[in-house]
Amino acid sequence: MVHDEVIALRESSRYLLAIGRNVNQIAKALNETFYETDRVKVEMLKQLDQAIQNTDDKIDHLIRTSQKAWCAN
Repeated sequence: MVHDEVIALRESSRYLLAIGRNVNQIAKALNETFYETDRVKVEMLKQLDQAIQNTDDKIDHLIRTSQKAWCAN
């Protein structure tokens, strides 16, 4: 892999770790306050959705870049 691809993979890894933390926070809040689900804020879910989308975009870009590199050879 080229330098840019490695950087993209590292960034994707950081996003996935952030997603995991967010999911754990949501699960913890739901478990602690089963009858008070309003503690899980819509904003947390929006942040999770954005992190997933960002990671998906980075992975798509990495795949396209890799495919272009193979086609150029």
